[in-house]
Amino acid sequence: MIKKDLIGGYLKRSEVSSIAKSGSLAPYGLRMEGKVFEAYSLTKKLSKGGPADFPLKLKSLYALGSKLTGKDKDFLEVTGTHFLVEGESTIYNPSDFGQYIWGMWMQYNSYTKAETWLGSNINEASSGGDAEGDQRAIFNGFNSAANK
Repeated sequence: MIKKDLIGGYLKRSEVSSIAKSGSLAPYGLRMEGKVFEAYSLTKKLSKGGPADFPLKLKSLYALGSKLTGKDKDFLEVTGTHFLVEGESTIYNPSDFGQYIWGMWMQYNSYTKAETWLGSNINEASSGGDAEGDQRAIFNGFNSAANK
């Protein structure tokens, strides 16, 4: 049993869902209009420094820290408290929790698992693709939204 008071951020599923939806559901609208490529372009824009850049959103919502990492020190990793979602058994660091929320957001915008996987790996293409832990967090969020 995980003690809630040991986790900095214990969030109800509805709170996490609200954070995910705050990233914009405009890609969903474009997809429903058949404007798939416009939706892809908007998704990329929203996910990089925009309202769907959930690690950055968590940084401001919870006053978290950050550090530059990566080969060229060009990747901002959010650091600080860990998060646990109500009804889940995985505890996430802030960066992975941002990935979890992004996966949930992709599901809300009607993306398939294949599109979600491809999008995250294209985003990380310069580093050889998305890390296994990131993929796990993304699809945990994706599946959480699908099972709601």
